Amino acid sequence: MMKRSLLFFSLFGIGIFFAQAVQAAQVSLQAPQENISLGDTVLVSVVVDSDHLPMNAIEADVHYPGDLFVLEDISIGQSFLQLWPEPPLHQPATHTVHFVGGIPGGTYAFHATVLQMTLRAIKVGEARFTVPKELAAVYMHNGEGSRLPLTTQALDINVIQSPAYQVTVYSPTHPDQDTWYTERDVVLTWEPRANALYSYSFSQNAEKQPDELPDDASGFVEYDNQEDGIYYFTLLERTSGDDWRQVARYRVQIDATPPEPFEIISTKEADEFSGKAVISFQSIDRTSGIDRYDVIEGGQRSINVRSPYLLVDQERSDVVRVEAYDLAGNIQTAELAALPQAWYQVLPWYFWVLLLLVAILLLWHYRLRRKQKHAKEISSH
Repeated sequence: MMKRSLLFFSLFGIGIFFAQAVQAAQVSLQAPQENISLGDTVLVSVVVDSDHLPMNAIEADVHYPGDLFVLEDISIGQSFLQLWPEPPLHQPATHTVHFVGGIPGGTYAFHATVLQMTLRAIKVGEARFTVPKELAAVYMHNGEGSRLPLTTQALDINVIQSPAYQVTVYSPTHPDQDTWYTERDVVLTWEPRANALYSYSFSQNAEKQPDELPDDASGFVEYDNQEDGIYYFTLLERTSGDDWRQVARYRVQIDATPPEPFEIISTKEADEFSGKAVISFQSIDRTSGIDRYDVIEGGQRSINVRSPYLLVDQERSDVVRVEAYDLAGNIQTAELAALPQAWYQVLPWYFWVLLLLVAILLLWHYRLRRKQKHAKEISSH
C-alpha cells in the first residue's frame, strides 16, 4: 500500500520529499463532544500538525470501535489536501478507514483537517478511536524522500443512555443533520415547556456553549444568510428551582458554493486503455466534498464516472462536458471543444438520405430517357 502511494505522488509530479528532522508531526482525532447519547451521531475529524515543517502527503489508518459505533459517512470536503489517488477506503471487517492524500507544492499544516467521519452510536460504553502509529506517515516537502517523526493521539468518547428528558429540535430548512444543504437561511424549532427558560447558541465552533442568559422562549429561532460550513445549535433549559442543563444539540451543514473550476485534459493512454482517447479531470470542493462526476458526449450522459475516463466517441466529434457535483448538489461544469472533422463527417444524416434519393431519381430518369430513345429508334425503322 505504501509503495503504491509513493508511486502515485511521483506520477503527479509533486514527489514525496523528506529530510532527516528532529521535529515530530502529529496526527490526532477530534470530536466536538466527549459524551454522546445512544442513537446520536458524532463528527470525528482527523487532524494533522506538521510542527512548523512543510509537508506534502499523509497516509494513515483510523480504527473505530465497531461494537459501539457504525460508520455512516466519510467526507473530504473540508480537507486541506487536494490530491487523492483514491477515495478513503472503509474496511468494515476491521472497522478501519484507510486514506492517502497529498497537496502539490507542500504546505505547513497547523491543526489542518484531513477528513471527517460521521458515526452513529449503537451501544452504551466507553469508545476509543485510534490511529496506529506504525501504519501512519507524514511526508516532508524538501526533496529527500523520508518520513517526518510522528506521534498520534487517540480519541475517547462515552456513549451514554439518553437523558430521561430531552427536547427534540427540528429544522424545516435542514431536516437531516447528516445531509448537506444549499439553503443559507436556517430555521430551528422545538416544543418549549411552560415556565421554562431557554438559552441557546449557534456556531461553527463545536465547543461554544450558550451564555446562560435567557433567550426568546417561543421555540422558534431563525439565522439568516449563513456562510458555508458545519454549525452546532446547543439548547439549554432551566426550570423553576433547577440549574441550566443541556437538553438538545443539533447540527446544520451548509454548502451553497459550487466546486472549484477545473479543466479537462485529453490524452491517449497507451497502457491501461490501449492507446485510446481518454480524458482526465479533477475538481475540489472545500466544504461538503465532491460527490460524483458526470460526462456528457453529445446527447449521451454517463453518470458517476471516474477519471481517467474512456471516451465513447473516440473521434470527439461533439463537445465533451464534465459536471462535478458536490454533496449538497451544487454543480461545476467544464467543457472540451470538439475536434475538427472532415467535411463529410459533419454533414447530417438526412443529407446523405437526400443525396441517395437524388441519385436514385437521376438514375431512374437516365434509364427512362434511354428507354424512350431506344423506342424511338425502333419506330423509325
